[in-house]
Amino acid sequence: MNSPEGGWVAPPASLDGSWALFLDVDGTLLDIADEPQAVRVPDRLRPDLHALALHLGGAMALVSGRTISELDRIFEPLLLPAAGQHGAEIRLDPLGSIRSGHVDPVLPRLAPEVRALAAVWPNVEVEEKGAAIAVHFRRQPEAEVPLTRALRSLAEGVGGAVELLEGKMVRELRDRRHTKGTAIGIFMASPPFIGRRPIFIGDDVTDRDGFAAAEAAGGIAMSVGVNPALGRAPAFTDAEAVRAWLSSLTKGEAMESTAA
Repeated sequence: MNSPEGGWVAPPASLDGSWALFLDVDGTLLDIADEPQAVRVPDRLRPDLHALALHLGGAMALVSGRTISELDRIFEPLLLPAAGQHGAEIRLDPLGSIRSGHVDPVLPRLAPEVRALAAVWPNVEVEEKGAAIAVHFRRQPEAEVPLTRALRSLAEGVGGAVELLEGKMVRELRDRRHTKGTAIGIFMASPPFIGRRPIFIGDDVTDRDGFAAAEAAGGIAMSVGVNPALGRAPAFTDAEAVRAWLSSLTKGEAMESTAA
């Protein structure tokens, strides 16, 4: 089923207790909105995620560039294990505390320069997360090329501690030590994830590290939508297809056939 060369991978028809599921959020679970705060959670998604988390014995986590507090706000009242800010934040237990990784102090010092760069365009939004600085230009697409060039120069100028991520209509500066791959590694070394095969689903180049980590652990990486930069064929056409697959996993037959 898995394809280390980035070929098409068919989504499993059912999941049993040998699997762990890791889900990107924007563009994977949720349709991308013009502004990060404008995303909408479809009615069926929360109960489907809750049912799957129970079915997998808690071995399901959100792995996102958003902060964990923002994920909690979006999916309220549902709480799940989560990695935020591309792995700089980890919450292993949905009711537990958030562990924050060390962030190179050079990163927050870049914020004023990033804001000054973005101020050239009135509809470009800067989001300071703590362990990352995101610059959203979905409402001003003509800013992409000059903004990317300027942010790349800024990152290169601080000696390699900071990495520029080039996502869909967003550019993000982060501490390069924290990735979605390192987050999956932390989860996979902790119960109830330990000893299982991981599945990671994502839609963007910011998910590459997660794809690699899942495959290195003998699991499956599945991408969403056509994105040539990923170098792999999509398993899902869009976020709606991902939600339909998750919903299908909660149906009676799929649950019964994989019961422990």
